[in-house]
Amino acid sequence: MLLIRKELRSGKSDRAIYKKLEYEYEETILNTQKFDWHTIGVWLSLVSLKASFNVILNIIKFRQLLWIQFEVAGGIRAYS
Repeated sequence: MLLIRKELRSGKSDRAIYKKLEYEYEETILNTQKFDWHTIGVWLSLVSLKASFNVILNIIKFRQLLWIQFEVAGGIRAYS
């Protein structure tokens, strides 16, 4: 904050101050993340991991449901 106030008092324009901050601190202080393929890869891997987990969980639940229906129907003795 003091750096910006000092720059404003010296007569620099907002654009010049912004460019200086962007040069010195990059996206950290300005909170403007640049597009990066690595970041997209991380997010897509998380989404695919979540989707895979949901598929596996649904398969387990479906098999449990089938087993319950099999038990209710009489188990192996009913099918022999």
